[in-house]
Amino acid sequence: MLKLFAKRGRIKLYVFVFYFLTGLLPLILLSYYYLENYAESLKSELNNNVEISINEISSSIEERLISIKKTVFAMSQLTTLKAGMTEYLTPLKRESIEKRLNELSDYFGFDYYEVLRNDNSILFSSLQNYSNDFLVFEEIINDYSGKILGRFRAFVSFEKVFGNFLKYNTEKYDYSKKIYYRGKLIFDDKKDIKNPIEFIGKKESSEFKLIFQVSRDSIRKRLLMNIQNTAVLIFLIVLLAIVISVYFLEWITRPFGSLIAGFAEVSDGNFQYRIKKHHSKDIDFVYEQFNKMAENLSETQDKLIQAEKLSSLGLMSAGIAHEIKNPLASIKMALEQLKKVDESKVKYLADIIEEEIERVNRFVAELLNFAKPSGPAMEKINIKNEVKECIKLLSFQFRKANVSINEDLADYICFADKNHFHQIVINVLINALQACNNDNAMITVKSEILSECYVLMISDNGKGIPKEVQDKIFDPFFTTKKGGTGLGLSVVYSLCKKNNIDLEIKSKDNEGTTVILKFKR
Repeated sequence: MLKLFAKRGRIKLYVFVFYFLTGLLPLILLSYYYLENYAESLKSELNNNVEISINEISSSIEERLISIKKTVFAMSQLTTLKAGMTEYLTPLKRESIEKRLNELSDYFGFDYYEVLRNDNSILFSSLQNYSNDFLVFEEIINDYSGKILGRFRAFVSFEKVFGNFLKYNTEKYDYSKKIYYRGKLIFDDKKDIKNPIEFIGKKESSEFKLIFQVSRDSIRKRLLMNIQNTAVLIFLIVLLAIVISVYFLEWITRPFGSLIAGFAEVSDGNFQYRIKKHHSKDIDFVYEQFNKMAENLSETQDKLIQAEKLSSLGLMSAGIAHEIKNPLASIKMALEQLKKVDESKVKYLADIIEEEIERVNRFVAELLNFAKPSGPAMEKINIKNEVKECIKLLSFQFRKANVSINEDLADYICFADKNHFHQIVINVLINALQACNNDNAMITVKSEILSECYVLMISDNGKGIPKEVQDKIFDPFFTTKKGGTGLGLSVVYSLCKKNNIDLEIKSKDNEGTTVILKFKR
């Protein structure tokens, strides 16, 4: 036993070394390589991400500015606007032009607009409170001959133009932003960034310049923090891997321990020991086969014990029968002569003696049949027909006891001793009849054809066999019936064994008993 457990311990060690060499060691080496190259990859990733983002934002701003300029030019060429600047403006016409300009201004996303004459007098305006937060776009208004009539101005907040840049950030690092428009600084978040890395939007346009600065100190802090987090993560992963490895080692080697314990129990004679199935399907299948083996060993042991009982009892019974049968025959012959005497008292006593001797003779006949039943004469029989014949022989007793019979039988041909078969079925039916001592007594006889055998089931709805005596029902001379010999089921068991019929009895208190006969193919 100790050697077996030592083997299980070695298996655990081997599997753990395997896990370490194939899992943990490569993880540690990869982590070291990762930390060694992390700083350079972080800087490269930062450069690529920020530079690409700033360039994309610059492109979108460039497209936005071009779109605004085209829109302002289109607004300056409006026919109604030119006409309003060359003709006299009635109040109604002024209101119509202002309405049109307001609609277009809202549609194209202008905050305010102005229309000025050559003398800088304001003809139309939606400007309410001008500030330095607006970008001004201006186009000249010409008449149809090319003469300059005035100017059209559009005011757009720089948040609408540079909003994507203002929203852009890198949360992991300290940064600052600046925007130059036409050489003038129009936005500065005024953050003090020491030792910065500077990113400038690379566009050909000279109208604006986007500057994004990232602190090297914040990059260094971020790098250190990531290294610390990575080290902690690696430690946790290694620790978790060890815990999981220990768990799986136990999970993998547990079946060996269960099987070792099972074999130890069976080798000590405990054939009732069973292994509980709480593992993978494959291991549970092995457990199931072990449990079947233990069950088969238990059944084989029970059969051997029963056979040994029957063999010993058979020898004893043969001797008893031999010593009793001959004297009984002589007594019976003497009594027959005694009965010829006319004295009534002698005849009365002789009748009693004859009845008792006949009773002893029947017991001796049963004992002889049990001790040395005749060998089976195998022949083809139809089980359905033979069972019906047995029921017919007992039909009077069924009617007298007011017991109903339900049949559901299928035809099936097998090889068996016909007389033995009748004796088996009749004994079982008589037992079922004697168990039915209640109202609505009923015996059910049915069959089932399986791939490996033909199953004949005889059931009653009587009081059942008490659980505490079910292991003794095949023992000779054991009976729970008043006046019974206790040889009926022993004879049935012996005859089933001789005819290669599996016998099984299932019973529950107050629910009835079922006798199962299995005829192998």
